[in-house]
Amino acid sequence: VAATKMGGIEAYIQESGSFAEYNSPVYARVTLTDLTRMRMYLKPGPVRDGAARIESRLWLHLARHWDGYRKQFAGPMSRCYETDLGEPFWLEKSLGGRLGLADAAERGQYGDLDTAIHDFRCPESLASAFLQSTAYFHREEFRVAGTAGRPVQGATFVGADFSLGSVNQGDFWVQSRPLLAFFGGPERPARFVRLRLVKDGYDFASGLLWTVQREGNVLGLVNFRSPGGDRHPTLDP
Repeated sequence: VAATKMGGIEAYIQESGSFAEYNSPVYARVTLTDLTRMRMYLKPGPVRDGAARIESRLWLHLARHWDGYRKQFAGPMSRCYETDLGEPFWLEKSLGGRLGLADAAERGQYGDLDTAIHDFRCPESLASAFLQSTAYFHREEFRVAGTAGRPVQGATFVGADFSLGSVNQGDFWVQSRPLLAFFGGPERPARFVRLRLVKDGYDFASGLLWTVQREGNVLGLVNFRSPGGDRHPTLDP
């Protein structure tokens, strides 16, 4: 049963080659933690092998959205709680302490217990994507076209002066980052520009954003879903 479920998860990811909940610093770590546990504790077999393949694919996904100039995950993001990555000890440990972003000396060797007990590892073949500052432009399909609509695709530009990421169709829910730019250097707190749509002082979840991006330029428009919700697309109708 477990092998069948793992095969189904792999097939779903392979359909687009990416993740429906894309480029989320918070939930990428949650997923990575579960995959790391499987690598650490499961016996060799199809489930462990499938988890290893997904883990490698997740690291590739993260590497393709890393802004090395500012040491942030560039946009777009399906969801996050804080736009600034802060001190990601899990990422620091994954890269063997070479990132130089989290100050482990101030908060213990690994910063938090969850990081300390998990064997986080970035594949060495992808380490340079995090350790070097490289300019690039990347497109990625997060969700294939279905009966309900068009494919969901993201575009990410990273340059020496700024990074800019957008999704071709997104919304303005408070946890969404459909259009996000970072500028400056790797200082904290980060300097960024985030497109928001606000109603009554709060991010309006029924606002929709449609974009097309080429390199560091974006063309877009905003419209609205109906029916929808104020603070959540479906839970607050």
